[in-house]
Amino acid sequence: MEKTKKAIISLGLIVLFMGLFFGPFISINNVQYRAIEVVFADFSNVFTYILLLVFVLLLTAIILQFFDKNKYVCYTLFIIFLALAVLLFFTPYFSSQVLGVSNKDVSMGAYSFVVALICIVLTCYYSQFIFINNQFTISDIVEIAMLVALSIILDLPVFKIKISANGGSISLAMLPIFIIALRKGFIRGFISGGIIYGLLDCMIDGYGIVTYPLDYLLGFGLLAIIGLFRKWIFNKDKKVTALGIIFLIVGILVGCACRTMASTLSGIFLYGLNFIDSLIYQLIYIGPSAGIVLVAMLVLYKPLLNINARYPSGGSSRTKSITPSDNS
Repeated sequence: MEKTKKAIISLGLIVLFMGLFFGPFISINNVQYRAIEVVFADFSNVFTYILLLVFVLLLTAIILQFFDKNKYVCYTLFIIFLALAVLLFFTPYFSSQVLGVSNKDVSMGAYSFVVALICIVLTCYYSQFIFINNQFTISDIVEIAMLVALSIILDLPVFKIKISANGGSISLAMLPIFIIALRKGFIRGFISGGIIYGLLDCMIDGYGIVTYPLDYLLGFGLLAIIGLFRKWIFNKDKKVTALGIIFLIVGILVGCACRTMASTLSGIFLYGLNFIDSLIYQLIYIGPSAGIVLVAMLVLYKPLLNINARYPSGGSSRTKSITPSDNS
């Protein structure tokens, strides 16, 4: 049964890949254009590579169907299909930049819209394999609540350096989010950072809910990528090792890079900046923030190892789990 499901999904993805490439990709003034006519239009334009990313991600998803369905494959496919849905829904904007036409004249092709919806369905499908092993215990909830509260405190005006009236500040607010992801893993880290902290911080900052998906949900949620390296950072020997330090640094840098890209896209879509200007603006405050958080995490590495050794993530067997079936 499982092999049949994988075969059906693989075949379906191959059909989607071919159809998306040669089918109606976008509509300009009610004229349909194929992806091959848009994606390869201008390789000097950075948005061309963003459009190419759609096909690279879809091809990666097809290849992953031939691997065993372990948690890491499910994590990767969950992220891929979520990213594909976001990229496809923003296809009209990217395409208008590639072709040099007004955003108002470009709309999403019918086939692209169908593929985006299928990606959302597949995102939900692979999420079931992730959340089934990521139940929250009482101790998880308490620990996450305290660390999220600490992030909010560290983002208060007294603890941060504001660089612009329109947003952006240098602070240690990312530090507790990284700790949550290290302790609880990627999924619970994403929920804690992107959904819980991100939503609270969005409301406190007051820039509008329109900024939430990119600046907050993805911006802070993707910091949880460090959780994918936790087994090397919190090693079996429970000691500070060179390999652990390397993965700690890589996890923080990759997480901050993902936040930078999410906020860069926000600057493009919401504030009309071009890619380079938006990227530079984000790096002005995320770069220094990443630097001080990295130093802080290196200092805290040994204490975190000791804490995780004494109080392993997930709590004891006596701790009650909170599952969707709990109605109390």
